[in-house]
Amino acid sequence: MLQNEPDIWYDKKRKKFVLIIHEKDHAGKTFRRRISTFSNNKAQAKLFKTEWLVKQAEGNRKISQPFTVANALNDAFDSKRDNQNLRPSSCREIERSIRYFVEFIRKETGDNAFQIGGVTFELCDSFLRSILRPNQRITHRANLSTLWNKLINFRTKYGIMENPFKFTDKPKLPQTDPEQLTEREFREWYEQARTDTFQMQMCRLASAFSFYTGLRQAEICFLRVTHTTGENVLVRKYHDHIPKSKQNRDVPHTIKTREILHHVFRLKSQHTSALVRESECLFCTEKGGNLILETLSKYFTGCRRQSLPKRTKVTFHALRRSFGQNLLNEGFLMAEVSYLLGHSSIAVTEKHYASTRNLPLDRIREKMNRLELQTPSLERSSALTPEAEHPELSEADTRVLNSLGIRTGAVA
Repeated sequence: MLQNEPDIWYDKKRKKFVLIIHEKDHAGKTFRRRISTFSNNKAQAKLFKTEWLVKQAEGNRKISQPFTVANALNDAFDSKRDNQNLRPSSCREIERSIRYFVEFIRKETGDNAFQIGGVTFELCDSFLRSILRPNQRITHRANLSTLWNKLINFRTKYGIMENPFKFTDKPKLPQTDPEQLTEREFREWYEQARTDTFQMQMCRLASAFSFYTGLRQAEICFLRVTHTTGENVLVRKYHDHIPKSKQNRDVPHTIKTREILHHVFRLKSQHTSALVRESECLFCTEKGGNLILETLSKYFTGCRRQSLPKRTKVTFHALRRSFGQNLLNEGFLMAEVSYLLGHSSIAVTEKHYASTRNLPLDRIREKMNRLELQTPSLERSSALTPEAEHPELSEADTRVLNSLGIRTGAVA
């Protein structure tokens, strides 16, 4: 709700004039909103202010009219675009989301003027499942959810009490290409990634270090030599980098990590430049600075296309995911994996790693068999004993039981 006429301020950071508007939300709290005039000329800014006031007056006359889904979402999008300098690609994505949602409601309800207040949770959930397709990034939920939050600020105007997208889960696409690498796949990549240049050798060793420690890409690039010479790899805060979780942690050294460090120190000691030999960064460039994140990512992706061309979704972050999944497959506790990966809570680890498609079923089967062997059989003459015979079984049933390891006599 507009409180007074907007003021014209000059934004020094963006070097453009902006309109400052004092408004009140639905709770009665006053807040300040900025609208860019897209100009650094004050005369043009005043003209923009006049045109904006005219549009605002026209919009106030339409408040009493019923708002359809298309009008309400487009109005919220215009408000969001005015408040934020959205990129053209973001604007096209939001417009596409609105268009898909409006078309879906027209097909479901058969009403071209469906009211925005009638949209329910079930309708939003059905829409999300209707756009579920393989190899498609589902961004409609995020776009429409943010626009709905914009509408809630004016719920007396639209008749909306809550965001229906707030309680909908993003549908999960079938996982055809998991974001983990096995030991065999990583070794295949490592052998194909051999190179002669110093920086590419550093990128190769940094990738291997991430695979065996689970460190993030930025943590690898800013890792110091002094934090790797003890019994553990110390992930710490630096003046030029802060870990994502904003917490320090220790990752124990293993045989593989010490082997990688041996190659790194030998490679740096043989370099002709003193900047490299005396660099405090573990993985450094030829000028002694830390590795660039984009360079490391492009190097890994380029080598992956040659060695593993079918694994299109595997990025540098897959090395970290592989480390966590390998620990879980070997029976590590979820809390231990969460600490080694530096997650803020165990819930984050469970969200990304405790998936049924990654569970080691062979190990689960062995544990279940050991547990069941400790209990007596269900029948006195168990059908699973080698001496048991089943003359009443057909030939097909006998073959099935024999394939499961249950001896039922000779098969003709």
